[in-house]
Amino acid sequence: MEHADGTVDIQKIVGNIDKLPTLPMVVTTLNDLIRNPNTAAGDIHAVISKDQALSARILKLVNSAFYGFSERISSVSHAIVILGFNTVRNVALTASVFEMFDTESESEAVFDLKAFWMHSLGVASCARHIASKIRMPAVEDVFIAGLLHDIGKVITYQHVHHKFVDIVKIVKERNVHIKIAEEEVLDGINHAQVGAWLATNWKLPSGLVNMIGFHHRPDLVDDAIIKPVSCVHLADILIRSLNVGSGGDSTIPAVAQRAWEALGFSEKDIDVILLAMEEELAGIESFVSEV
Repeated sequence: MEHADGTVDIQKIVGNIDKLPTLPMVVTTLNDLIRNPNTAAGDIHAVISKDQALSARILKLVNSAFYGFSERISSVSHAIVILGFNTVRNVALTASVFEMFDTESESEAVFDLKAFWMHSLGVASCARHIASKIRMPAVEDVFIAGLLHDIGKVITYQHVHHKFVDIVKIVKERNVHIKIAEEEVLDGINHAQVGAWLATNWKLPSGLVNMIGFHHRPDLVDDAIIKPVSCVHLADILIRSLNVGSGGDSTIPAVAQRAWEALGFSEKDIDVILLAMEEELAGIESFVSEV
C-alpha cells in the first residue's frame, strides 16, 4: 500500500492484500500434527493422501537427485518411513510455496525467481547442515527458515513492483546489498521484516518468524534463539560465496561476530561445510527444476 506522499506501508500490504497467498490447509494441518507428540505416521499419511496433486509433487521431489536415494520411493507412506515426519512436512511446504510464488518470471532482468529459489533452497540445505553439525534440535525448522528467509523479496517484487524496480536499479548502480537498497526505497523496511510479517500471518512458530526476521541481524536476538538465527545467517553468506542462484545482489557480507561466537566454528569447519554444499549443488538444481 502506497500513501499519497509516496511512502510504503509494507505491513499493510502483507496483512491486507487479498491476493497474498495463504498456506494450504494441508500444510497447516501437518504443522499442527508435527507439534503433537502423539502423532503417528498414519496421521501424516491420511492428511497428505487427501490431496492427490500434493502427493504426486512430494513423490516427484523425494525421488529427485536432491535426496539421492538409489531406489525409487513409490508411495507417500514409504516416504514418511524413509524421511520422517518433519522432512515430509518440509517437502510439502516447499512444493506449496513454490506453487504459490510461480518460479516463471515475466521479467528475469528485474528478478529471476528460479535463481531466487536456487539461493533459498541452498540456504535451507546449508542451514540444516550447520544445525546438524552443532547438534541443534529441530534442524528441520532451520531448513524451513532457510527456505523462507528471503520470501519478503518476492512479496515486494509482486505487490510493490515499481518500488522493487527502483531497488534493483540501486543494487546494480552502486553494487550494494539488496537490504541497503530496500531500506532506502521502502522507508527503512527490508525483506527480512516483510518475511517475518508474512510468517506471522501464516501462523508459523515464533522461532521460525525470528529466524526469518533477524537473519541479517543476529546481534539483535537474545541467547535463547541466537544459534538457530546464526545458522540461517551463516548459511546465507556461505551460499552467496558459492554463487548458488541469486539473493538479488552479488555482495558477500561479513559474518556477524555474535554468530561466530554462538556457533563456535573454526576455519576448518567452514571448509568442511562448503565442501559438503558443493557436493549438493547438482541436487539443489535438480530439486528446483522438478518443482
